[in-house]
Formats: sequence, structure tokens, C-alpha cells
Amino acid sequence: MYLEKNGQGWQKVSDEYSLKKLNSNSPEYQKFQEIDNILGGGLLDYNVVWAVYNERLVNSFINYRFILSSRHQDDPKIFSKKDWYQDSEPNRREWTIDIYNQYVEKFSWNMDMEASLSLLPVIVAAHGTANEIAQKICRNGFAALSSLDQGYYGQGIYFTCHVPYIFPYIATIKNPTMLIVLIFPGNVYPVIEKPTDENSLLGKPMKSGYQAHYVITSKKGLPVEDMTEKDIYDELVIIQESQILPVYLIELNNSNFAELGQEWLREIPFNYEAGEDISKKISKPSLVKPIRILGQSTEERF
Repeated sequence: MYLEKNGQGWQKVSDEYSLKKLNSNSPEYQKFQEIDNILGGGLLDYNVVWAVYNERLVNSFINYRFILSSRHQDDPKIFSKKDWYQDSEPNRREWTIDIYNQYVEKFSWNMDMEASLSLLPVIVAAHGTANEIAQKICRNGFAALSSLDQGYYGQGIYFTCHVPYIFPYIATIKNPTMLIVLIFPGNVYPVIEKPTDENSLLGKPMKSGYQAHYVITSKKGLPVEDMTEKDIYDELVIIQESQILPVYLIELNNSNFAELGQEWLREIPFNYEAGEDISKKISKPSLVKPIRILGQSTEERF
């Protein structure tokens, strides 16, 4: 499950991590393509695909998964809450969880894992950033980010399970890069609140008893209200960096970004600076340059 440094061709970038450039005819690239297809790739052009290996991050990922699994089994009332049934619109929240579970089932390794880890399935997700930041993440993990995104759906590190969805967050970045990561989200809280709602999770900490927030969104980046809608995307918010393991670094070709911008332009309700009281900015909509970057604070933007 992408946890070993197999084969030749690895380039040591630093003492912490190595990269391997994948040849499009190689079995490793075919394996990447399988993942890319699940993530709905094809919208963005890839210049170079690198496999990533960082032994320290691999060990941290494996060890924390065992630790969290034990916590889920020993203290389910603390770590495996399901009290979202008591919140508003439980049917819509259940639909959100059903969509998440359908995604989990796309990865065969989740069907074969031992019982002790079955509560912590592993999925694949995407994160858009600048190449310099991506390299720092490969070296030191997501602790390389200077602060958590205060984001629409809670504080944390933001990902998506749909490659096209990252475009607005990388459209204006120099040397745009996509990281493909393994994540074990743990106990997932289904978010349906808009950032403009009174009970919004905007900038709020992770829900107690949960290790991730998950929201079904439209192309515009807001929660989908119609459960029959087919054109859906998502955002996944993770609080603990040890739940995340970078496995691919993809250098993107931005030659078609101007064309894509016409389709993926979004309204962003506010443009906040790190450290500001962002709740006061919500009533000041500003049009649309892609100013909110998945998983990044303003200090890290390019």
C-alpha cells in the first residue's frame, strides 16, 4: 500500500526523503494511473510524476494508525462518536457519510485489512500547492505548513478526493504542484453547514470525538443541498498530520489554466489574512480570483 521503497531509480533529495521519476510505460506509472482514475484525473496536464518515499513519515503514519485504532476499540464513546444523528438534517448527513463510505470501498486494501484496523480505512486524496511547499511537505510532513487552514468547514489541513476540484486553489500559484496522499480519516463528521450559516464550522476546531470533517460540495465549493445532484465534489479536513502520508508529487503544466479558469471560477465569500477574526469578513463577498488554497494559510501562497 505505497509504504515501501521498491525498485531502482530513486533520487535522494535530502536525508529525509527520496523521489523517483515515473516512466509512463512502467508498472509504477500504471499503478499511479489507477489511483488518478479513482480521483477523477484528466482535467489537469501532468509534466512529471514522482513517487515519494520518506521512511520517517511512513513509520509515523503506520504507528499513529495503530495507536488511533486502539483508542477507537478501547474508548469508542470518546473516539468513535456518532452523535451527528442528533444534529440538524440527519438524512442529509447520512447521505454524506454514505458517499464517503462508497469512496472507501473503491480501494481494495480496505476490504482485506485485519479486523483491528477496519475502523480506520485508508483512502487517497489530493492537495494543491506550490512546488517549494510540496517539497517541504515531502521532507517534513504537513507540519511544514506554518498554520492550519481556518477554512470553511473547520480548522485543519484540507484535501479533496476529486483532482479537478483543486484547480481554483493552484490557478495563480507559481510552479503549481499536486500531492497525492494516503489518509486514514478515522471517525468522520459529516458537514452540511454553509460558511454563512449561523451554526457554521467556519474557523472552528474539529468536532469532539471525530478526527476528520467531510463535506459534499458543488463545483462552487459550497455544500450540496440536493441529494439527487450528480455533479458533486468534496472537501476533507484532517487535524493530525500523522494521518497523512505523501506518496506522489506531480508537477503540473499550467498552459491550459486560462481556459480552465472560465469553467472553474468561484465566488469566495472572503479574503482573510492569517490571524484576523475571519467571522467578521463573511458579509463582504469579493469576486473571484481563487484566493483560498486547500490546506494553506496566506503566508504560504505564491
